[in-house]
Amino acid sequence: MIIKNFSLNDLETYRLYYVLDYITDTAVVLYRRTPAGDELFEDADILVMQDGHLVVALKHPFKYSPNMCLFAKHGAIEEVVNLNYWERIVDVYDTDINHTDQGGFFFCSSKAIFIPEQEWRCDNTMYGPDHFGQRTGFLTSINKLKAYEPILSLHGVGYLIYLHFHDDAEVREMVINNSEIPIGCMTLSEMFKVIYEWSEVSKEPFNNTETIAVKAKQFLDCFGFTSDLIDNQVDMQVANYLRGSTDARRRPVGVVANKPELIDFVKKNMAASSLAELCVQYPGMGNTQEILTAEQQALSEGIDRFNEFYAIPEGWTLDNPDRYAEHCELYFNPTIGAYVHNQVRLFVNKTKVLNDISNH
Repeated sequence: MIIKNFSLNDLETYRLYYVLDYITDTAVVLYRRTPAGDELFEDADILVMQDGHLVVALKHPFKYSPNMCLFAKHGAIEEVVNLNYWERIVDVYDTDINHTDQGGFFFCSSKAIFIPEQEWRCDNTMYGPDHFGQRTGFLTSINKLKAYEPILSLHGVGYLIYLHFHDDAEVREMVINNSEIPIGCMTLSEMFKVIYEWSEVSKEPFNNTETIAVKAKQFLDCFGFTSDLIDNQVDMQVANYLRGSTDARRRPVGVVANKPELIDFVKKNMAASSLAELCVQYPGMGNTQEILTAEQQALSEGIDRFNEFYAIPEGWTLDNPDRYAEHCELYFNPTIGAYVHNQVRLFVNKTKVLNDISNH
């Protein structure tokens, strides 16, 4: 692992960044948490920014995507390094309250995964998401998924994940409107309110020792969550159950939109493929405009290379990823569609993020 002062040339080398909030000493060490114990992780470098913040930087983030998070340690301080990055959820995080066909958010347990019949799981033999309590069977195959985007990951404790299913209406009714253990919601604000309610019943006077209650508290504490981020949200299923509601399983009426402060909290606890985005969140960390200009040029050149390699017809725009996928399946490889669709989506999302910074 290399530790060095940041320079603009580093943008040509690294593809993913995460800012450490609590550790400022360059003697920091990174670990990967596995069921067998913590393993030293050296395939990342540390960039020292102009205000002293340390940024974990990775050259090949997709190589380690099954890890979802690392842990930074210095002395008695341990800090989660969430490898899930903002650009992957910028088009899905702000779901409509009325909710049509958009997917939802789920709080899952973190367990050592050893499931021979699910060899398709990239996290098999590692930590990965699992149900709290009784299995509902709503995810039995990867083919049921339209979208799977981890948001916050904490190995050994839990994961906040965005899921969109092909049978979305059925899953919504089963998990979000009729779950014995509420773990899914339509919006981020509702989901955090449910996690918060679970965390509260682990305390006095309830002293609930159920796994979900204990892990909910550990999860929120680790990420520095505070209740003011959801204090405008209506009470959710856990609170309504404690109140004696006979309809407590169902999604409550009167839910409100995500607070901007909640979205800022989520962003600060995620990685980013744009260092300029992190400089907006941490003013003084670097020259935002200089970094933004370099990233805009790199993105434009990357899109040009992609279009040239796949012989994309002139005049096509990135707002139709299905057309790109069909073209590449027809002229290159019939199995490449999902990869191309994902790449085009990330081009669009990265463009939006950089445009938002430019207009900030």
